[in-house]
Amino acid sequence: MDSHNILAGPAQLKIQPGQYAGFMIRVAGTNQAAQTLAVGSLGLITAWYQGRPFISVTFADNQIINNMDLGVVEAASAIGAAFAWSTLIMSSRVGDGNVFDIAGQDNSRVDISLAGITVAEVLNGTVEIFGIPQEGSMQYLHSMFSNSPQVAAGGTDVLDLTYDNISHLYYTCPTNVAMLQTERDRVSVQQSSWADFIAFSNMDCRLEAAFTTGARLIMQRSGALGEALTDNVKITITAGAGGAANPHVIACCLDYTPDVLVRSAVQTQQTTEVKLRRKVGLGKSRPVTVAQALVQGSR
Repeated sequence: MDSHNILAGPAQLKIQPGQYAGFMIRVAGTNQAAQTLAVGSLGLITAWYQGRPFISVTFADNQIINNMDLGVVEAASAIGAAFAWSTLIMSSRVGDGNVFDIAGQDNSRVDISLAGITVAEVLNGTVEIFGIPQEGSMQYLHSMFSNSPQVAAGGTDVLDLTYDNISHLYYTCPTNVAMLQTERDRVSVQQSSWADFIAFSNMDCRLEAAFTTGARLIMQRSGALGEALTDNVKITITAGAGGAANPHVIACCLDYTPDVLVRSAVQTQQTTEVKLRRKVGLGKSRPVTVAQALVQGSR
């Protein structure tokens, strides 16, 4: 959909109109002689929709989240040779058919800060954004926001997340995190040591090898929209005696979009009707018969 020279400062990548399951961001190029660019140098991803941010997470953290949710991510950087990193922004984490529905007037874009990129380290490179097409309705805007609490060695800190409708929590940079307790609207949904938590998370994410750089807590396990309705989430973090803890806590939220739901549903219905009329015109009426029967059955 768009691209940017990484040596030209921060990237602003336009999202073209359409319906998408998500967006892939890929950064590729060549290191200077004897240099190795690190993923941390790519900085912060900030995505915008109708004038408001709905993603604020580092490229590195989003890659860790992709590892847990999706599988192996592209992450390579060779001394004085090629580098390449990819990451994915998702419209849904529960397979409910939700999409990003983007119209021209929504002025949607993805910014990459590229805060650590320098000509001394990078010879050349490009950041690109790709849309993953999917037809459907946009029930909500899937949002992600990062938090970085500071917990003294042996101490405890309470992180009060006031975002509405938190469906998932992700943790990265877990050094010295000893215990976690999570309350959703005053109901405890987690109480465990970090070792207990990551043991469960690795199985829950279906990871095929030990993974120690992140963990995931799902609070919308049924996939039902009602389960994600929250008003306040509090996380009590306890650091071990060996040192301070500075975990990154990424909250995934559902920002409900009733107006866009109507717009996207109408568009999807119109697209389906065009396809069905084409089938009739080609004498392939079986899918049309089934589609009509399903509509009648749903009534």
